[in-house]
Amino acid sequence: MPLNPVISMLGRRLRLAVMGGGPGSFIGAIHRQAARLDDRYELEAEALSSDPLRAVTAGLEIGLSRERAYACGLNLITVEAIAARRSGQAPDPRCLHIPNSWDGLIGYRFADSVIQSSQANGQWTDCSLLA
Repeated sequence: MPLNPVISMLGRRLRLAVMGGGPGSFIGAIHRQAARLDDRYELEAEALSSDPLRAVTAGLEIGLSRERAYACGLNLITVEAIAARRSGQAPDPRCLHIPNSWDGLIGYRFADSVIQSSQANGQWTDCSLLA
């Protein structure tokens, strides 16, 4: 068996995007550390808090670029999926920490935004919960 079967199969680590598990969360830090130890994942994007400012700040603090530190989990999902599709690649698995009622609202708003975008011939639709 190869030392890293993911790199053997794909030629790279799995790209990981994380929603939740930011400031004040114990398990979020544990999951990020476990992903590093496993050596099969590369943390590339995040929305670590339901508070937009805290989410961006936390992303920058863990070393992500501003473009990949999202203020809203909905924007993380949408922008990353669009980027993968435009590059001709399927998105890698995403990791969702600590699902709660806020995640349900995000899912509902995402579905609503997809419908609005479809009705507008695929034109970009703002999917933030603050819109």
